[in-house]
Amino acid sequence: MKISLLSALLVSAATAAPHLEPRAAKYEGYKVLRMDTGDKLEEVKQMLSGFDYDEWSHDVKQHIDFSLPADQAERLKSMGAKFKEMHSNLGKDIAYEGKPGKYKGMICSTCWLNDLLTWCTGKKPKKPKKGKKPTDLPDLSWYDSYHSYDEHLEYLDDLSSAFPKNSEVFVAGKSLEGREQKGIHIWGKNGKNSNNAILWHG
Repeated sequence: MKISLLSALLVSAATAAPHLEPRAAKYEGYKVLRMDTGDKLEEVKQMLSGFDYDEWSHDVKQHIDFSLPADQAERLKSMGAKFKEMHSNLGKDIAYEGKPGKYKGMICSTCWLNDLLTWCTGKKPKKPKKGKKPTDLPDLSWYDSYHSYDEHLEYLDDLSSAFPKNSEVFVAGKSLEGREQKGIHIWGKNGKNSNNAILWHG
């Protein structure tokens, strides 16, 4: 299978779910909204000036993303504001995302690609033509939840084993707890030192 990312550095840090619990409680009942701005940025900001909200977005010339309590969202709506609701209950979503997951291991690349295409398009792809046996790849469900430090290491090893001629696992240093901070270097047909990019994964 060809590697579309020619050169990447993936640095893995162990993430733990408990630190999200206080944040989930803080944002219980909050909504996250998106308001288009375009050439009406000042008008939108003026409308929001009477609300206690946390701004999320940086590209305010296109839209503003922000969180605020549900009752304030209703008041904003009553003022005629047009917005897209991105989270109906931010606290609930944070709590859900904070649940630790279990790494399912490797699956065949055909299944992996089917999962990816289904996730992107919402439609199941057609059955591939018969041919060479596909390479196993880490299950995409990895990205649905947080994982333990040991599972991060297992995932990197599995990813590297899927591309034995185009990848290597390395140690970037140690954490304050003395644990190795491992990463993976993946490259394409042009070799290790071409088209460099860094992807932080933590």
